[in-house]
Formats: sequence, structure tokens, C-alpha cells
Amino acid sequence: MPDFDPTRPYVTHDRPHVTPHVLDATEQADRPVKADMRPKLPEGARWNSDGSVTLRLDESIAARLDGPDGARREEMAALTCRRLYGGDMIDAADEVGNSGRQLFLLQRMTGLAGPVGAEMIRSLSHPDFMALVEVLGVFTQRGQRTGR
Repeated sequence: MPDFDPTRPYVTHDRPHVTPHVLDATEQADRPVKADMRPKLPEGARWNSDGSVTLRLDESIAARLDGPDGARREEMAALTCRRLYGGDMIDAADEVGNSGRQLFLLQRMTGLAGPVGAEMIRSLSHPDFMALVEVLGVFTQRGQRTGR
């Protein structure tokens, strides 16, 4: 066995025919470990760099918007969902029933405000609605707890 050198990595194993690849300290410093600790999103959703989530819809939704130039139809093939804040949760308590609170939070999260936004959320297909509710769950969960 060679003399021990603290500056060189040393590996022993029970298969001498296999040569393991061992990184020394300088190689390890050049490769920072990046672990994505964010919660898993439903299929069709992705994290954005600002912490919001974009959910691609299987079926686009549309709304009729009245404006000074007359009515126009706006279609959406994806929804961008932002994190909720304490004020959103406080305001949701004023809504009637669980479904009213859920709709309120979905509207706040997506930015689809008012009756038109509520109608757009109500017009989602079942799979798209369930994926949107999953994203809501990601933003309302407390995260992993430790110590118990």
C-alpha cells in the first residue's frame, strides 16, 4: 500500500478490476451541487424564474370582453400563477363557503379578476381545473416540516 498523502484522494474497494472516478477538492469546487427543492408540479406546468408557475392548458379557454371598440374574444392557452400572499388568504376568509374561497384564491393566483375571470376558471376542462387546483396546493402548502 502506498504512503498516505492527505492532498490526494484515496479509494479502496473490493473489486480491484474497477477503477472508480474520484474528484479531488478542486474539481468538486468547480461543480456546485444544485438540488431543486421546489414542490413537484402537475404535468404541463413549469416553474418560471420569478417563482411563478405557467400551466399549459389542454383546452384553451376564452372570454368575451366588452370594450370601447366593441366586444372582442380573448383566448388563453396557458395560465400564469403567482404566489399567494397573506392578504389573499385573509381576504379569502370573507368569501362564502369552501367553493367560494377556492374560486377566490384561484382568481387571485391567476390574475383572472371579476366575473369574467370567474367564468374563465369555471369554463376550464376537468383535467385543466384539477391541474390548476394542484398548483394552488403547491402555493398554499407549508412545505416540509422537520423535527417530528
